[in-house]
Amino acid sequence: MARARPSVEQRLIDALHDESAALRVVAARAMAASRSEQAVDALLSRLKPDVERDDAALSAAIVALAAIGTDRAEEPVDAARRRAGQWSTVWQATRAAYAMIPPAVVPPEREGDADAWVDRGDILALEGQLDAAEKHYDRAIALNPKLARAYTNRGMLQRRRGALRAVITDHDRALALEPELGAALANRAVAHGERRDVASALADSRALVALGGSLKTLGLRGVALTASRGGDRATATEAMDLALAADPKGTRTLVIALRVAAYGGALDAATSLAERGLRIDRRDPDLLVWRAERRRLAGDLRGARADLDAAVLRSDRIGIRRARVALLAASGEAGAGRLDLDVIVEAAPDEAESYLSRANYGPSVGLDVADALADIEAALRLATPKERSRVAILAAGVRRLHGRPGAASGAGAGEIPLHDALLAAARGGAAAADPQLLRTIHRRDDRSLAEVAFALAKRPALLTEAWPEAAREPDAFAPPECELA
Repeated sequence: MARARPSVEQRLIDALHDESAALRVVAARAMAASRSEQAVDALLSRLKPDVERDDAALSAAIVALAAIGTDRAEEPVDAARRRAGQWSTVWQATRAAYAMIPPAVVPPEREGDADAWVDRGDILALEGQLDAAEKHYDRAIALNPKLARAYTNRGMLQRRRGALRAVITDHDRALALEPELGAALANRAVAHGERRDVASALADSRALVALGGSLKTLGLRGVALTASRGGDRATATEAMDLALAADPKGTRTLVIALRVAAYGGALDAATSLAERGLRIDRRDPDLLVWRAERRRLAGDLRGARADLDAAVLRSDRIGIRRARVALLAASGEAGAGRLDLDVIVEAAPDEAESYLSRANYGPSVGLDVADALADIEAALRLATPKERSRVAILAAGVRRLHGRPGAASGAGAGEIPLHDALLAAARGGAAAADPQLLRTIHRRDDRSLAEVAFALAKRPALLTEAWPEAAREPDAFAPPECELA
């Protein structure tokens, strides 16, 4: 009696173990299309360590498990992606698929365990499900308000959204419970730096250096970057040299080194550091952003766009999306630019700079000027006392850019024409070392005003140079009709 032939489905499942990687890819794709529950065990077996060595076949197996929709896949897929590495082809090719895999719930016997909720929240955060992850961290904190890592991990999630106030609040709580918690210190330092609070960022970075060990290099990088933003080049150079000596091939260290060099006006040195870093890791998003900016200035908009698209795929940080918006505005790609601007505001609706980003670039990608002015008002309402002068100057620049100068000069005794003051600041002192600012001073148009305003407002040392009074009187340059209580 003739033996029955295997079904087509079974033959495809068997092909998942074929010697040909191309055939394994085809088989996995067929299982994804048919959503074959029978293939789950075979697909999971391909995810074990040292089994599937072909990146395309491994990615196809993960995508198939996501299409089938089994919650058995979550932990094996997470482990396989981690083994491949965050900047690997496998990681990038399976980001969307990983987010589709149903997350396993906290088991009933551990529902009262705060650590279990944090662990599950971490997995959801890796999948990009930030709202669900936040709810898990909230649940962990409700169960154990003294669990420092729950606050730390929730704060790290908020940083991805660009919600810097929430980042600082959560890390404050974590450090109140565990004063030497390195992850909380490092992330709070970054948040303070992004909010231009130089003193607080330096304090956190120096606390990391004092902790020693692997955290020392992280702290030195923070000291270097923050000091360079504040105009203290001697401190920045000393800290950066120490960090590079300790970690000469680390891409994170090279990224900070190029930023320090750029803040000091040494663009050739910064470019050399970026090239060195890209030889080590050609997928690093910060290095891609830097190369994109160099390409943009050289007129290679297509190459710049490719680099920024790749960076956005590899990181969901809002700052990278802001860089792409600037390029899209310059190249006239309205639809994509509007989408990115809305994502920025939706991710951090309580941050002044989110609205300023949309106000600055919105009309360039087709948004109404009236909406830009409404965003300015929102930013001024949201600004903290420490941010008021900077936000007001940004707002004045955006107003002038869109033909609505309003109160473009300072309030109080004696008015300073904003345009002339900005250009004068760009010509002299520390700003003179910045070629990008120098390129703008010869145009004397409203676009140059906005560009210089943004550049100065993001560099506290240069801002103080332009308006010494701003360092002494925080509200000196708030537009009168928008002064905050």
